[in-house]
Amino acid sequence: MSFALTPDQHAALLDLHAAYRSKPLDRGLTRVILERFGLDLTATYFDQRIANPFVVASGQKSLANRHLDECAAAGWGGTVLKTFIGEDRDGHCSMIEWRNPPYTPTRIHFEEGDTQQERGIVIWTGRGATQDWAEYKRFAEHGLEVATRTGLVVVASMKGNFPRPGEAWLEDEWTFTTQQLLGLGYRLFEIDFSPTLGASDRAAAPETVLDWYRQSPGLMRRAAQEAGREIVIYSKIMNLEFGFEFQQAMVQAAIEGGCDGVVIGNRFFRADLKAAYGGPQLKERNLRLIRQLRQDDVRLPDGRPLPIAATGGVSTGADALQYLLLGAECVELLSFIMQADLLKKEDTTGVLNPYEKDVKRFNEFDAVLYKLMLHPDDGLIAGLLHLQDAYGVSRVLDVRTLCRM
Repeated sequence: MSFALTPDQHAALLDLHAAYRSKPLDRGLTRVILERFGLDLTATYFDQRIANPFVVASGQKSLANRHLDECAAAGWGGTVLKTFIGEDRDGHCSMIEWRNPPYTPTRIHFEEGDTQQERGIVIWTGRGATQDWAEYKRFAEHGLEVATRTGLVVVASMKGNFPRPGEAWLEDEWTFTTQQLLGLGYRLFEIDFSPTLGASDRAAAPETVLDWYRQSPGLMRRAAQEAGREIVIYSKIMNLEFGFEFQQAMVQAAIEGGCDGVVIGNRFFRADLKAAYGGPQLKERNLRLIRQLRQDDVRLPDGRPLPIAATGGVSTGADALQYLLLGAECVELLSFIMQADLLKKEDTTGVLNPYEKDVKRFNEFDAVLYKLMLHPDDGLIAGLLHLQDAYGVSRVLDVRTLCRM
């Protein structure tokens, strides 16, 4: 997609694109864009203002101190920590399989029809953090230090015991883990319903999956109440093979369970690749679900529209804008950042660089945000300038109102 801009707009955007091609991004970029173009990039994650709508999703690019530092320095709106696999107060972890390292290496997959290898899709198994709480705690503390120092919004991510059919909930895993993260100072949480969870025998029965969505937010909220803390909970929606109506049912179950919002949605698992899979197919699935939820005017019990953090198949600002125009409050990314990291590490002679910035000279967080924001044809700024001319909208916060037009 290429947005139609006036000659003056296009020239000004080309100038900014060229200026940052040879220097690192910084957290002052949003101010520069406001001053030059009159565009306010401020977005939200629930009630928390973020500098722009781009958030690093939980995963391989949010598991080390370096990731958080570089994400903040480049000017991302937020990041979701690598998922902690919950344990009880005695250190018992019933989901310890999800602490194991991935069994499928990260790689770029090309579909059979992509003979020119133009649309690579990063695939990997996906697991949670490998640490126990004592070790993970130090990483989580660093996340809060980065948030305080830079303004980056940092979201906790966790999963506790998800019982098989007929098993009892091990509630103390949820209580202990939630209270430990709250005690550090975290308020924003995601419950990670991951692709490998969806592909496991635990998720074989659809009603069991719906019960997970109904029960887990309540366990966390009770833990917060016991600790006298405020908590915000987003449930991450899995992409399963039980049909589109079941995708809607998972969202409804999460609302019934007391979530404050949802993330739509996680990658789906392909058994033939032994890996979680995203790309354009994931984007189409997620856009369809969000579109249906907006058409059905799905709301929280207090009457507010359901907050949605969107994710899946985003490699341009135009992709992100599609989600925002359907009413998503922010957009989470992971695969596109991982692809940049792979290009940085490998011999890429003769390989097309989709980021247009040297990923070996600059880090992957910088190169990806540069592409998403400043590309003169399909970047977010180009798209917002188009909306500004067409509808008079100059704030990201107002883009979601267009979905009701």
